[in-house]
Amino acid sequence: MAVLWLDAHNDYGEFVPGVCSNHKNVARHIASLPNIYRLVQVGVRGYSVYDECNQAGEKISVITPASLRQNGMESIVAALPESLPCYISIDIDVLDPSCAPGTSTPVPGGLSFSELKAALRAVASARNVVGLDLVEVNPEKDIGQITSIISCHLLLNSLGAIMRRQKAEAVVEEQLQKQTV
Repeated sequence: MAVLWLDAHNDYGEFVPGVCSNHKNVARHIASLPNIYRLVQVGVRGYSVYDECNQAGEKISVITPASLRQNGMESIVAALPESLPCYISIDIDVLDPSCAPGTSTPVPGGLSFSELKAALRAVASARNVVGLDLVEVNPEKDIGQITSIISCHLLLNSLGAIMRRQKAEAVVEEQLQKQTV
């Protein structure tokens, strides 16, 4: 499986003996799972660089907001192997806090709402997405429920794109079956 990790932080912190897992090392846990072939982190900025992340080789790739803007949404799709199912995890702080203030760990310089929406649509249209989550919305820090509204919109939009792809694949498969009969 491939994992698309949309987050302001790499969450690849070191494991500390005697300390349980936490939000600072969840990506490291995911990358260590035997069925995870690829972890693509998008939106990472303002983070501490961990040597282990750089040593992971082909398994992990990082696409910063600047790189995404320079290379386009196709850079995300290209980083996710077509032959693998894909899981998408969205930390709302991947967005710039000017458009999603309701999070506990805002970092300036994030993606715009339109950029994230386009990225999710591009991946959902081109890859077999088998799961999706959205985390880190903090209503106590939100302004006028904008982050909550944006989060719902992103999830519904993503699910719609996933369903359109699945429906299109079903139609193609049905046509192929009719041709072989």
